[in-house]
Amino acid sequence: MRAGVPISQQVCQVAVPHDYKLVIASPGGHPKDINVYQSQKGFAHAARVTHPGGTIILAAACPEGSGSLHYEDWMLGKISYAEVIEQFQMEGFHIGPHKAYQIARDASKIQLMFCSEMDENLARALLLNPERDLQTAVDMALLDLMPGERVGILPYATSTIPYSINHGDT
Repeated sequence: MRAGVPISQQVCQVAVPHDYKLVIASPGGHPKDINVYQSQKGFAHAARVTHPGGTIILAAACPEGSGSLHYEDWMLGKISYAEVIEQFQMEGFHIGPHKAYQIARDASKIQLMFCSEMDENLARALLLNPERDLQTAVDMALLDLMPGERVGILPYATSTIPYSINHGDT
């Protein structure tokens, strides 16, 4: 398995010149965005090159919803990313809740805006911050940018692993 790591890095890693204050990401279409369980990978990759306090707009169809009833049940009543992180760390790793933890880990540092076909009430319950549509999310996110700030776009975010060559520069 370790022998495959350099090959995977060569195929999937992409150097970018700096972190971005706004990244618009798509997991890469069907089946990579079939549900939140799969789409989260694109969010995690986008977080690697998003400035702390920045924004990621995740555009993922998610026609099958969360992809895990265990994940949904575990999220019932959670009201903050801090609560998700704390409970996950107390309980330890479990399949399903691990996706909630991974989202909370990144979304606690970066604003997540989620554009999806998924039921808005479910998206809210999963703390995904659903937006009505992609254009609305982009318009809102652009309000937080200074003139001249660049926007990162990851159209195949689950299969592209970006890294900043000047991490922290704007």
